[in-house]
Amino acid sequence: MFQIGSNNEIVSEHAYHSFPLFRTFRLQESFLQAYEKIFGHPFVTKVQESADVTQMQLEQSAEQGPPETRSPQGNST
Repeated sequence: MFQIGSNNEIVSEHAYHSFPLFRTFRLQESFLQAYEKIFGHPFVTKVQESADVTQMQLEQSAEQGPPETRSPQGNST
């Protein structure tokens, strides 16, 4: 991780969250420590931020209703 750094074209910060290759590695304390040292914030903080954004998007989508009831402008008909 230290050799890859934080600005790699192939392995981005997002990759550490989403690539199946890192699934088991993300559970190790050494990963969590290296991630925080490289990116300047804890892994769990970034995961929580992503979850919060996703929840907000889901809530907004639910408020708008099913896609078939929305007009092209995104307003309910």
